[in-house]
Formats: sequence, structure tokens, C-alpha cells
Amino acid sequence: MKKIISLLLILTLLVTFTGCKKNDTSESEKFAQLTKQWFVEDMSQDYLTTHFALVDMSKYGIEKPEVTLGEIENDEEDTTYKDRLAQLEKIKASKLSAQDQLTYETLTDYYQLQQEMLDFEYDYGFLFTPNSGVNNNLITNFTEFALRNEEDARDFITLVRDSGRYMDLCIDYTKQQAQQEIIQSDATIDGILEQCRRFIANVEDNEVIKAYNTSINKLNLTNSQDYKEELAQAVKEILIPAYERVIAMYEELKGKSVNQDGLYYYDGGKEYYAEMFKYRASSSQSVEKAEKALEKEIDRLVRKIVRQQVKLNDEEQNAFENADYGYSDPYEMLDYLKKAMQQDFPQIPQVNYTVDYLDPSVTSDNVVAYYLIASIDNLTDNIIKCNQSYCKDDPSYLCITLSHEGYPGHLYQHTYYFTNNPDQLIRYNLDYSGFTEGWAMYVEDYAYGYFEKSAEVRELNIYYNRFNYYLEAYCDILINYEGYRQDDISNYLQNFFTREYADELAESLYSTLVSDPLMFVPYALGYYHMTELYDKAENKLGEKFNV
Repeated sequence: MKKIISLLLILTLLVTFTGCKKNDTSESEKFAQLTKQWFVEDMSQDYLTTHFALVDMSKYGIEKPEVTLGEIENDEEDTTYKDRLAQLEKIKASKLSAQDQLTYETLTDYYQLQQEMLDFEYDYGFLFTPNSGVNNNLITNFTEFALRNEEDARDFITLVRDSGRYMDLCIDYTKQQAQQEIIQSDATIDGILEQCRRFIANVEDNEVIKAYNTSINKLNLTNSQDYKEELAQAVKEILIPAYERVIAMYEELKGKSVNQDGLYYYDGGKEYYAEMFKYRASSSQSVEKAEKALEKEIDRLVRKIVRQQVKLNDEEQNAFENADYGYSDPYEMLDYLKKAMQQDFPQIPQVNYTVDYLDPSVTSDNVVAYYLIASIDNLTDNIIKCNQSYCKDDPSYLCITLSHEGYPGHLYQHTYYFTNNPDQLIRYNLDYSGFTEGWAMYVEDYAYGYFEKSAEVRELNIYYNRFNYYLEAYCDILINYEGYRQDDISNYLQNFFTREYADELAESLYSTLVSDPLMFVPYALGYYHMTELYDKAENKLGEKFNV
């Protein structure tokens, strides 16, 4: 498995430490010291992660890592996960408190899964993709990089200068894959080329330059103009040429792939998908069981949609088709959400946030919005970015999007956890995206209730929301695990849509899911498991149930 630059945009599953009983103190202290040590080790290895996670690393005893973008492959001699698992085995988990035991089990699960992926024979994790590859993530890390002082201003220029070296490592690895006939489909390559060309089309007013200039102006440095010129030079002479080399490589590779279809058609691709599925879904459920569960839920939702549609009168039907929640300003939407959610969710401290639209040159077609995780030691500053092609002309759609990214979604979840558990640092770098995206999808159900006046329309919106995500994830499994091709997907979709629309949707879905396998799995499976947990609790507790 390669270690590549990732976006700090996904929440992690966070579990608290609590005090132990007297006779468990020594074991608890040993466990706490161990996890603190690991947090320091993790943060000391990666400059970008440390910069985004901590405003003041010195408070945690962390020395500043070397200012580079790092490497793309893990050291084959690195035994970090094995060593940590061995150390966990020495902890007497039965003597920990219930919550510490959960933390213990979670760390064990995570490190075992990471080691499994490292040891796995096949690796079809492409570094460049249309939506979530290095070509996208590097831009996001650069445009969201916070300049807190003059040292940050210098470090950022160092990172941009390092982008050429880093991109060349990624290019070399992709070429090594190509030598083994592991080449992406032409449709995937077209998506990568389009994204890269869109980014480099703006030279003088490139988004990386604009973001840096905006940030450095707030520092009021006497020599800020020198920094601006130096950064602009680095972007033009190093960063943009690096993307041009990516373009040149893919122009050369286009048309040479022996597989224009899903992972299933690569040697060991099905097994690779199953391994990655556990990680992306944040679930021990097998692909086969998840496939059956989604198929069953899709069929149930279709029946519910049909029944619910019949219930709507003309006014409600119009409200469903032409939603108007009465808000156009994102800050007004978030203010309303904060007030409306008080009946269902615990309060958190007041925090600051900005909501901005992404420039079209740095957007990904399938990314509607993102929440940039606030630093652990500075929860008050939060950032939400939206893809204006999806949201700006549809304020009602933005209302639901902001519930997912803001309140009571990612921003709320992150702030709530670290406000109540500021010492649980080890969990920051553990990625359980199925859990966090499952939460954000689950709270969208509430948002429809907060904004939609009609209960009948609210229910229909929820059914459609689940249907859409479950269908996308199910098709992902069919394509990449079961070997369905585009015509097969179209035939399946005709169970729900007209032939013409099924053909059109199949083409779009097939291209997306071949290019970025497992893209929708964290959302759909997380959504499914979160609502499943809710239903189980409600059924079990009956009148005692309290949301």
C-alpha cells in the first residue's frame, strides 16, 4: 500500500478516555502513556498532518517535522503496525474501563487492517484519479493551508517547491504500474486530464497563488510582497510544470489499457476490492452481506417511494419537485440549523466558521462540498467549501449540504468530541470514514424535517436520499466485485427507470465507479449501519427510547 497525500477533510471515529477504578489505575496509565507516545510519533513523521492538526505542536512535545510532501510508499522494513499490535497485546484489556476497552479494540482493529493492506499481494490503488487522487488532494492541501505566522509563509513556499519532486515520484510509480499492464481506463484518464488541464489553465491568477496572497495579507508582514513573488514563481516554474508532466504521461498511456472495466477484471482485483471495502465501509461486514443488504433495502425503498408518492396532494407534489426552504444565505441556513437541532442534539460551544464556494478550476465533479477538520487545539476556526455548480443556484439543496458538513454533521461532530474529550489525541489520525460519513448522512434526515414543512414530503425526500446512495454503492459492488459491465448495469437500472434514462445513468455511473471504486461506499454503508443501529435501539427500548 502506498502512503499518499490525503485530504484532512474526513472526520475520524473518536472514543473517549475515562477514569478507571482504583485497582485498574496502573493498567490505565500504561495504556494512556502508550497512546500518547504513538500520537507524538505519528505527528512527528508528517509535516502536513501536523500543520493541519495542531496550531502549537510544542504544547504536545512534538518537534517540527521536515517540511516536505513526504514519500509515496511505506518503507518495506517499517514494522510500526506490528510493533503496536504487540504492545497492545501486553495490555490487560479486561482491567481497563469499558470505554478504554473500546478504544483498545478500535486501535487493534485499525492497526490489524492497516497491516493487512500492507501485506496484501495486489495493489490497484491508483495515485491519480478524477476525484480523489493526488492531483486533487495536493491542490486542496495547498489552497487550505493556513498561514499563522511568517514561518508558515516560508514553509508553504518550500512545500510548493517540493511538489515537482513529489509529483515525479507519483509519475514514476504510475509508469511502473503501466509496465505491469496496470493502466486505468480511457474514460478515467480523460477525467484526470480534464481536471489537471482545468487547474493549470489559470497561471497568473492560479488558485494556489490567490489563496496564498489572501492569507499572507492578513499577516501584515513588511516583506509580504517578496513572499508573494517567490510563491508565484514556484507555482509557475515547479507546480504547474509538474501537472503538465502528469498530463503528458497520461496522454501517452491513453489507449493502452488492457482493462476498460472494473477492478474485477484485474488479476486479484476482486480480492483487492474486498480488502479495501472493509477499510472504506468501516465495517467488518463482508462484501457479499453488504451487497445483499443493499439490494434488499433498495427494493424496500422503491416500494416505500411508490406508496409515499401516492400520498402527496398537488401542493405537496409541487413542494417536492420545486423545494424552496426560504433561505439563500449559507450563514442564515447554519444559524437556523443550530437553533432547530437543539431539540435533538446536545449543545456545543460557539465556534466560528466560513462558508465559501470553490473556484471551478479546483473542483471535482463528484464532490459537492467538504468540511476542513479544525485543528485539535483550535476548534473555534472552521471552514466549509461548496462546489458552486451544485449549490449556488439551488439554495434548498445547499440547506441539506450544510447540515451534512456543518450542523449537526461533520463540524458539530468534530467540535462535540474534542470539546468533551480534549485528551483523546490518538484517534485523530484513524480514518473511519464509513462511520463519520454515516453520521453526516444520518443527520440529513433531521435536516429535511427542520426545513420541510410537510411530513409527507420530508419522508419522501429521505427515501429518495437513501435510495440514491444505496443504489450508487450497490452498483459499485456490481461493477468492481461482481464484474458487471455498462450494459449489465443498464439492464439492472431498467428495473427502476425507463430504458433511455437507465442507459444514460449507467454510462455516468460506470465511468465514475470504474474511475474511483468505493467512492460512495462510506456514505451508503455508513448511512445504512447508522439507521440500522437507530432502528435496533428504538425497537429494543420501546417507550424508554430517547434519541
